[in-house]
Order: sequence, then C-alpha cells, then structure tokens
Amino acid sequence: MAPSHGLANEIAAAVTSAFDHINSTAGKPRVRDNGVREWTVLAGLVSVDEKENIEVISLATGVKALPDQVRKYSNGWVVHDMHAEILCLRMFNYLVLKDVVRDRGGEDLVFLERENSKLKLKRKIKLALFISEPPCGDASMSYVAQGREAWEERPEEPAAKKQKNESSITINRGRAGFDKLGVVRTKPGRADSNVTLSKSCSDKLCLRQEVGILNSINSFLVDPVYLDYLVLPKEKFREDDFERCFGRIEIEKGKKLVPLVYDKDSYKFHKSPGSVPSPVSLVSSPASSIVQVLSNGAKYGGFVKNKPPKPSGSSILCNQNMARMIKQHPEFQQFNSYLDIKQASERHHLKASLEAALGDWIPTTPDNFLL
Repeated sequence: MAPSHGLANEIAAAVTSAFDHINSTAGKPRVRDNGVREWTVLAGLVSVDEKENIEVISLATGVKALPDQVRKYSNGWVVHDMHAEILCLRMFNYLVLKDVVRDRGGEDLVFLERENSKLKLKRKIKLALFISEPPCGDASMSYVAQGREAWEERPEEPAAKKQKNESSITINRGRAGFDKLGVVRTKPGRADSNVTLSKSCSDKLCLRQEVGILNSINSFLVDPVYLDYLVLPKEKFREDDFERCFGRIEIEKGKKLVPLVYDKDSYKFHKSPGSVPSPVSLVSSPASSIVQVLSNGAKYGGFVKNKPPKPSGSSILCNQNMARMIKQHPEFQQFNSYLDIKQASERHHLKASLEAALGDWIPTTPDNFLL
C-alpha cells in the first residue's frame, strides 16, 4: 500500500489552507435554510520543486456534470464537466495559455520557459493533484461499494434513463454495477437524471498519464506536461483500485501516476450523513487572485435555460474564451473552427487510440464553433 507520506500531508495542508483563505462564500458549501448541510469535493493542483517547496497553482470544488444534450447548443460557451479535479486542470490550462500570450509579447513567464523554439514547463518542478475523495469511476469502485454510495435501478426507484446508442458499445453509467471493474464509466448521477457522456475522472486521469494535461490549444505550442503524483486520503485509498484503474494503458512517452496518501485532513466540507451535494463549483488561482463561481457550466448568475450564456455570463474556462485568447496566433490562422484545432493535434490522435484501447468509450457530442 502507498505509505502515508509527509509530502502528502504538506500538500493537503497547503491546498486546504488556500481554499479556506478564498474570500468568497458564494461558491463554498453552506447550511441551507432547512438546516441541511452541503458537501463537495475539493481538488488542488500544486507544484513541488527539488527542495519540496509547495505552491498551489489552482483550486476547484465540484461534483456536477451536464447532460450531453447541452453540448448540442452550448457553442463553446459552457463548461460541461465541473468535477473538482477536471476544473483544476482547466484552470491550469488557462494559466498556461496566459503564459503563451505573455511569451508573444516578450513578457516574463510564470509557469513556462522557452528552450530554443519550444515552450515547456519550468524544469525541476513536479506536479501533484490533491483530491479530497478518490476520483469517480474505476479508481474508487471498492471504496464506494463498501460505503454503498452507488445507485442501482430498482423497482421502487425512478427508472434509469437510457441513452440512445446506435453502436454496440455499452454505457456504464456512474456507479451502477459494482461487479464490473476496469471499465470506462460516465460521471455519477441520479439514476433518473438526463445522461451525461462525460467520462469519469478515473478514466480522464488514466488517459492523461500518456496524453498529458494540456488541452488541444496548448498542446500545439507547449511540450507535453504530466502529473507526477495523485494525492488521496489514506482512509479512502484502495491500492487494488488504483493499480487496476491506472494500469489500463501502456505508457510510452508519459508518466505513470504515483499515489501519495495523507492522514491529516482539515477539510471542512466532506460528505456526511444527511448532507447534500453543493450545486455550484468554485475555481481559483491563488497566485493570480482569480476566483470564479460556476453554476450549470456558466458564471454564477449567467445560466440561461436551453441556450448558451451570453459572453458576459460565461466562465473564463470555457472553450470560446480559450480560443479567443489565442485566435491571432500565427499557428492557428489555418483553422476555421474549434473542432479543426482539436482534430489536427497529435494529442487528438493519441487520445483516440487510447480511448479505443480502453473500450466502451462513447464520444461526447462535439462542442464546436467557428473561430
């Protein structure tokens, strides 16, 4: 089993402290008027240098993902996956993209350095992703089975909604079917909720061991960046789950995730009996003084039912905003749409081959728009 690690406790303390110091109550779990307490997952991406100095790069909370049908009209203005660890990585990509823009203007870089004609993550920095819960999906199946947190379709419960699927690929919804291990799963949700095809955090992090954590836009301009560590609570860590989940792909150019477990935990918003999930997410970059609250994939208050939010109501992390930040870069003048960028990248082809190797990976509806 992964040993309790002093570094893991230091990372957990740094992330939790940074979260506690965010001067915003709007995005944090609260006690509702009826006395019910909210909970959520906290994630934090940190850098660790050769002396084990820790810097918190990005923070996020969240347990929500939007139905796939939203992608048919979102037009790049909606953030679809609001699970904490995925939002953390989106914020990192936003910060990397700001460095790319700085580089074009001849300004000092924060996270990157230029080596000849390539930008890359600064040397002697390792990246660790802290999560207050094991990532949803295959890496947490034993834990949630023990806690009986899954939903199953039973006669007395609302019927699970079925996703129309013209292929023969099986959709393993959320936490249903504990007997299935080592399979691709969608994000958890109520059995009667509209189906999301957003893959579990376990599956996404598994692929990122080889693909890296940069998005399609950044991968054109920056050498691949990989996570070194996944920092998880000792009492909820299951070594068999971790090794099975993250051993599903063959790593050639990337990095195999190393688990670090912490046993000192001061996070105040864990799930508890009778508590309910917070409906919003909070994303932050402490060093950049960025704080944003998301609800239904838009800035808090910016959600519009069955339509994309107005630009003023969209998150800085949405695909439209990322594309607009880099639109004038010479590397992207050849593309007409966001989907053109994605499909032209080496990252896209590598990711597609890994998805095929994992099996049961049904693509989400493209979130496309003209540049």
